[in-house]
Amino acid sequence: MKTVVTTKWATVAIVGYSASVSSNENRSAHGGVCLLQVRKNQDGLRLGRKVNINGKHKEIGEAFLLHEERLAQWEQIATASR
Repeated sequence: MKTVVTTKWATVAIVGYSASVSSNENRSAHGGVCLLQVRKNQDGLRLGRKVNINGKHKEIGEAFLLHEERLAQWEQIATASR
């Protein structure tokens, strides 16, 4: 499934927790799931980020330039988990 990328963060796939995603670590957010998210910035570049969630606790990773190959990999993960 091709992801429609807008200027708002959208979750492409949900995977199990594997590691901290932020230098501002929130240990309470560890052990749950990790959201793989994508959006466009004002220049039209695709950005990605990972967000760890465990109950009401959240740890948001830094945004990074998301290449087409990585987005395709995330989409494949999402398709395989359905």
